[in-house]
Amino acid sequence: MAQIKLDLENMPLPTKIQFARQVITALTNNPDFPSPEPTIAELTTQTGATEGAYNTAQASRQKAISDTATQNDEEKQLDALLTRLGSYVQLKSAGQEVKIRSAGMQVKAPLAPVGPLGAPENLLLTDGGSEGTLVASWGKIRGAVSYIVETTTAPDAKSGWSYASATTKTRLSLTGLSSGTRYWCRVAALGAAGQGPFSDPAAKVAP
Repeated sequence: MAQIKLDLENMPLPTKIQFARQVITALTNNPDFPSPEPTIAELTTQTGATEGAYNTAQASRQKAISDTATQNDEEKQLDALLTRLGSYVQLKSAGQEVKIRSAGMQVKAPLAPVGPLGAPENLLLTDGGSEGTLVASWGKIRGAVSYIVETTTAPDAKSGWSYASATTKTRLSLTGLSSGTRYWCRVAALGAAGQGPFSDPAAKVAP
């Protein structure tokens, strides 16, 4: 005896909506199934509601991507202004802590000797919001002047890792990746004592 296979949990929502409409068409006036439970009307209404919610969510995602890009641009401009203002306060205060604090700014703690650098922790790869782009982020390492980022598609190969970029920040966009390919990423800190060990790798499929 044949058994129905729905496999709804593995079906993408657009495919599921199309499947529901296919079923509605097939069952309408079908003499083999004169009184469907739930009714055709119920299924039609719910299919329409689900499709509407899906379309709204898709529009919201696209808007969120656009809004985030705008936010990042505005943040960069704010950072630039605050950096310029910090330079002005540093110059005019002649390094006097009281004057710096009176401008609403903080002062750096006295430098202490820094030993060997540790491996960056909490490395995370996330979707960059556009095709072929991933974003790597990690925890800050005390004493690090910059960070080296490497990537690979073959983490088990000894020569598989290749230099991706260097940055002074704890976040880096990896662009130009092959969509649908899984990438591994690792990060090492650079300081006065040289390069520290690489972090544990993180992996994600490029969008």
